[in-house]
Amino acid sequence: MRIRMIKLPPNGNRDLEGFDLSRFEVGHVYEIGPRLAELLIVCGYGEPEMRQRDRAADRSKHRSS
Repeated sequence: MRIRMIKLPPNGNRDLEGFDLSRFEVGHVYEIGPRLAELLIVCGYGEPEMRQRDRAADRSKHRSS
């Protein structure tokens, strides 16, 4: 799953539920496993990243509605 990091844990804590977040940077997009992706989204540190192709498909759905 592709996730965009929107913020990091406070106080420089780079460990989240046993996952090492030291390689992640805010604003970057990462391809990660579903368990970590869900955890980052639920904790507010990441958001799903839609690929350009997905964005174009999503826009066309809205136009035809």
